[in-house]
Amino acid sequence: MSEAPEPPARTSKTVVWVSTFPPEHCGVGDYMSRILVRNPGKRPWLVAANRVAGAPNVAPPVFRIWTKGDLAYPAEISLRIREIASPKSSIVYVRHHFLLYGGLWTNAIFPLVLWSLRLQGYTVVTELNSVIDPAQVQQVVGEVNPRIPVSMAREGLRWLYRIAGRSSHSIVVLTEPMKRVLCETYGVPEAKVTVLPVAATLFDPPPKSEARTRLGLDHQFVIVFHGFLDPTKGLEELLRAFATLLPTLPEARLVIVGEESPVLSASRRGYTSELRGLADRLGISARTLFTGYLEEDQMVAYLASADVFALPTSSSSIVAGSGVLGKVAGFGTPLITSRTPRFTEALHDGTSAIFVTPGDAAELASALVRIARDAPLAARLGAGARAFAESRSWGAIVAQTEEYFGRLDGSAG
Repeated sequence: MSEAPEPPARTSKTVVWVSTFPPEHCGVGDYMSRILVRNPGKRPWLVAANRVAGAPNVAPPVFRIWTKGDLAYPAEISLRIREIASPKSSIVYVRHHFLLYGGLWTNAIFPLVLWSLRLQGYTVVTELNSVIDPAQVQQVVGEVNPRIPVSMAREGLRWLYRIAGRSSHSIVVLTEPMKRVLCETYGVPEAKVTVLPVAATLFDPPPKSEARTRLGLDHQFVIVFHGFLDPTKGLEELLRAFATLLPTLPEARLVIVGEESPVLSASRRGYTSELRGLADRLGISARTLFTGYLEEDQMVAYLASADVFALPTSSSSIVAGSGVLGKVAGFGTPLITSRTPRFTEALHDGTSAIFVTPGDAAELASALVRIARDAPLAARLGAGARAFAESRSWGAIVAQTEEYFGRLDGSAG
């Protein structure tokens, strides 16, 4: 009796990530660079990146093939991606964040990227970095660009999510609440949506005392915010909270680590100046430091110097993951966050963070003072944040991602 023929070997498809990439100052691009260096080596990973001044046009595995802010970017991606990867042997993983590809109209034409790739025969994955419930659109418009008609924004969202659902073989979101909104509100089939959480980066920071001496922050209670500066981050409330607590904690110092968001509308550019003006009016400028953009070693030093992290996001309407949480949690420092979906899905009140009401400066000030005065609480919260970060390690998330790709191309098992 002859032996049955062996089944044909299953091969792993190349993954082409469509994303921004450094040296652009972009949270999505920064995260993409961290993914790339942690490729487990089971399959080729390439990046179809944006052109950036000072960056090489082609530097494999990063290929600069599209231009941010150019309305021709869907055509650039569609035409040039075939130069780096074959449709039959590739998964194209398209990352989406509002205004990632430029201004308002570049976001409106984003679905053309997905359709063009699908028509060429690629396996198309769309990663949504955030999902907005249509019932909450008015709040988002008010925070980002009040000149956008709410009805137009609402219909634009329906168009985006429905077209993404139809033109993608699979959709990746970062949290379970994102999946619920996408499926229950926009009607995307649940079987088509996978949750791949944001990984936490465990830096190798200098000791806190060393970082403080280096930065001139000795003998101070250091409150640190980290992230892009924009009106959705609760920074006005943080400044007001800081002004409220200074009489009680005169040794407090507020450090705002980050630069103005590059996707702010023209009407809100200069937002950092608005924040500095508010600090002046509140009389706290001498105790408040705006660092602007920092290279990683300097950023890590400031984060290592913190006694507490404050991430008082004001927007409860955007359901998303948090890349900043993945950076700060691993420092083992107590964390105060707003009671919003991007944090409540990941953390536990009183164990890995203290939750406060979005927009409530008095409650935020009270929480900051509580951490300053209660060392056991601070230690418990710091340990909880560190445990969360370890549960979302890069090793775990990359392995989960590779397993997902294996299921998608039939090479798993």
